[in-house]
Order: sequence, then C-alpha cells, then structure tokens
Amino acid sequence: MNAAFSIWEDRIAPVFDTAPQLAIVPGARGGGATTLLSTPSASPAVIIAILLERHVATLVCGAISRPIHDAIAARNIEIHPFVTGTLDNVVKAWKTGRLHEDEFRMPGCGQTSGGWRRKRRRGGRTNMVHAPYGTPAVPDGQAICRCPHCGREILHEPGVPCSSYRCPDCHAPMVRA
Repeated sequence: MNAAFSIWEDRIAPVFDTAPQLAIVPGARGGGATTLLSTPSASPAVIIAILLERHVATLVCGAISRPIHDAIAARNIEIHPFVTGTLDNVVKAWKTGRLHEDEFRMPGCGQTSGGWRRKRRRGGRTNMVHAPYGTPAVPDGQAICRCPHCGREILHEPGVPCSSYRCPDCHAPMVRA
C-alpha cells in the first residue's frame, strides 16, 4: 500500500485542507517513483477519491480539520497529523518508522519524549492538552467538563451537556474539555 504526503514548497504542508500538492509514495519497504499530484482547489471528496484510487493506506500531513480527518479515517486510512519537515526527510522517517520523533512534530503540538501531558498553572494537576486525534482526553477514556474561568474539572456524565453544570468554585457554566 502507498502513503500520501501533503506538500507545499517541498515541505509537509502546514494545513492539509489547503495543501496544493500530494506526494504519493510507494509502500514503506518497496521502491518506485514518487508521484506528485496537484490539488490546489480540490474538495475533500475529491481528495478522498484520489487517496482511494491510488491505494493509499497512510496519510502524513500537518494540521488537518476534524471533519476531513474523520472522513479519511472512516475509509481505513491511517493518518499521521501535525508532522513537519522537508518531504525527503519525512518520507525517510516514515519508511524507517521514526515519524513519532520530536523533530517531525509541528511546533506547539506536543512532544512525544515528554509525553502528551503538560502541567497546568493552577493546581499543578496534569492534563491532556495536546492529545492527538483519536486519543481520549483523559487517560482512562472518561471525558471531563472544565470551567473556562478557573480551570476546575469534573467528570462528564454521558448524555448530560457540560453546560448544564456550574463550577463548584466560581459558579460559571462548565464546557466540554
């Protein structure tokens, strides 16, 4: 199976949704020539059709909107979002299984060596701030509601909107974290 890389000026495009080109690279271990496809104003449906037509099993890109991410993932295409670097370096990293390394992570999108957790300023509790798509916001999979004013967190009750809860500390409406 092939891999697709969203590119802009010989680098991974910072935003997949507006990437002007796709590079289709033959399987991780196989040889073959890379194919460049121009996609300057293609709709998400056209991009997905291209990926399926080219037998793409993996997509490597920068930032990607949630609806497009979910539409591509629904077609059983593995997505590696928030990747940065030159096309050659990223392709080599993909072929050698090194895409998870920090040098290929977009700035501000977390570091894998330090984990996805970051300390909050108030309370010193840990929080999944930059969890990648598909990763639960809380390690055990339980969702949380958060106060946008003071940062207090409570467990989310399925079927009950977070906005129906008030913060126990400052009484502001809670939001889904």
